[in-house]
This record gives sequence, C-alpha cells and structure tokens, in this order.
Amino acid sequence: MSDDETVRGVFPARFRVGDPDPAGRSEVSDPESPRRWVLGRNELSVARRFDGARSYAEIAAAVGPAVAGPTGNGEARHRLSPDAARRFETRLLRLGLLEPCGEAARGVNWQRLRAWCRTRATIEFAGGDPTRLLDRLDGPLRTLTARSVVLLVALGAVLTLAALGTRAGMILDELRDALVGAGLLGFLAAFVASALFHEGGHAVACHRYGVPVDRVGIGLRWFIPFAWTRPDQTAWQRLPVSARVVTVVAGPLGGLVFAALGGLVWYLGHDVDGVRAAGLYMLAAGTVGMAPTLVPVLEGDAYLLLELWLRRPNLRSRSFDHLVTTFTDPRRAGRTGGGKRVLYLSFASVSALGSVAATCLVFWAAYRFSIEPAGGPG
Repeated sequence: MSDDETVRGVFPARFRVGDPDPAGRSEVSDPESPRRWVLGRNELSVARRFDGARSYAEIAAAVGPAVAGPTGNGEARHRLSPDAARRFETRLLRLGLLEPCGEAARGVNWQRLRAWCRTRATIEFAGGDPTRLLDRLDGPLRTLTARSVVLLVALGAVLTLAALGTRAGMILDELRDALVGAGLLGFLAAFVASALFHEGGHAVACHRYGVPVDRVGIGLRWFIPFAWTRPDQTAWQRLPVSARVVTVVAGPLGGLVFAALGGLVWYLGHDVDGVRAAGLYMLAAGTVGMAPTLVPVLEGDAYLLLELWLRRPNLRSRSFDHLVTTFTDPRRAGRTGGGKRVLYLSFASVSALGSVAATCLVFWAAYRFSIEPAGGPG
C-alpha cells in the first residue's frame, strides 16, 4: 500500500458537530438518523480532513506535528504517520463516522453493509422539537419538578405498584384475555402514551436544568419499539454528573408513574369494562415499556448510566469496533489494555445476544397474541 494512495472515506458534510465540552470532546451527530459519536479534539481534527480526494501522506502532512496520532482518549502523543491515518480511517469507517467513496464506494464491502444496516436500523414513526411546548409550560413544569413533588409522586407510584403486586395473578389473567384482536390496538395506543410519559420525563428534566432538547421521537429499532429524547449534547455534558443522572432516571420514573396511574384506573374501574381495560393496558404498557430501558445492553437509560459510571462515552461503538478488530487486526486489538479488552468484548457479545433475544421476543409476542389466536399457520 502506497502512502500516496487516495483515502477511501469521506467525512459527510451533513454531520453536525457540537461545541467542545471542558474536556475538549465534541458530539458528532447525523441529522438523518439518531446516531451520535463523541470525539476528542485531535480525533475530530483528523476526521474532518478525510475528504475523499487527499492521500494518506497529504493528510499526515496537513495534520502536522501539533496534532498527534488519534488515540482512544483523543490526546496527542506523536506526529501522525500515513500508516496511522490509514488505520484511523479504517476505524472511522467501521464506526460510521466516515462514508466509503471512490473505489471503496463502488465495491460491496463490510463497511458499506454496516452503514446500510445502521441507517435502516431505526425507523421513526413520529417526532419533533419540543422546545416551544416546554417553554410555554415552563411555570407549571417547574412546580411539578420541585424536589418534594417528585419524591412524593415517586413514592406514591412505588407504593401503588407494590399494592397491586398482591393481585398479580388476577391482572395477568385479565391481560391474557384482553390482548386479543382489537385489544392489541388498545395496548398499542397505551404503549405510545407510555412512551410520551417516559420521553417526557427526560425532556422535562433536561428543560429543568436548562438543557435544550433537539428532538423527541418514537419508532422501531431492529423491529423493537423504541422512543428517544435527543438533548443538546454539549449542554448536557456540561451538567454535573448528578444532574445528568437525574435527567436519565427521569424517563423510567415517567414510565413508573404511567403504570401506577393505569393500576389505579384498573382498580377503581370495578365493573366498567372499558375503563378497567384502559387501566389494564396502561399498566401493562408502562411496565413493558420501562423494562427494556433498565437493561444496559439495549442502549437505553441503563446504558447511559453505565457510560456515566465507567466514564466511557461511545461504549457500544468502541466495544463492537474492538470485537471486529479482534478478528480482522489481532495485533492492533492486542494493544488494548487487558481490562478494557475484557470490558469491550464482554459488552459487545452480551449486547449482540441481548438485541437478538429482544427481537425474537417481539416476534414471539406478535405471534402469541395476534396470529395464534386468529388461527394462524398450522
């Protein structure tokens, strides 16, 4: 391979780069998908030079001695060499931060397949910018998010669900009969409402701390129902860790409150079938919608808390990058420290298995509660 060879990747012009945080890290996001990355100052400087026209030698010369070869923490160590630029390009292509161009774009390769899958992994059904609504409701929201009010509501929700636990058998029996035919539509409607409570919790908490929320959306990710809140990453990173934890936990708390409200409606509905069924759907949707976010490998709220605890942004991307590198470039993978290597390989493996299991569970539930009762295949 020649140093004068033209690079294979290009840093897309559509990518948005946020302002750097105090540590010099910037968020890079793709406006066409929920994907995001966090790069150090030096990493970003080098990544932006991949324009699909320069050679590796030209990129190395353009970077100069002031910026060193990109490392995992974005710190400078030595002058960037053409070989280091080539390795860095391979890594960015694998992560999706560069897109194939030229000959690489014309051939069917692993990076193109990964990019194609990544862009189609998430399907957004509905979404929007909640800033105007949050600003309009600023007064009432500040009252509702006062510490005493939040603690009281959380305690009430926990006690309500604990009391309903004594009637778990009755609830499950009614739910089994309710999730048939048109009842599935009622559950789906409740699930969407539950997602609004959950993501609304994130958005309201961010607003409380003065963090702008760019978008809230709901859709599918790998066929799994999924909703998301996308705050301004630069502003969010500047919050103290305790405040960031609050903004993350606010989502599951919203789902918890929704489930508790559903439980109360179910209990107080008595013999009014429609009201009782509505409460049952709310209780089930709030519980089902909250459960996956508590599993770290499914890239939900627990995943964000794990990143904060380990202080490792992009944990998922780094883990899968290391897993692939273990097979494609063992020498480079071997340079990763023992502790990091175990973490990355373990997280990538468990994450892949968890995503497959969750997808299979969705298909099984669709068959169990819709196709089978209707007299499906066989």
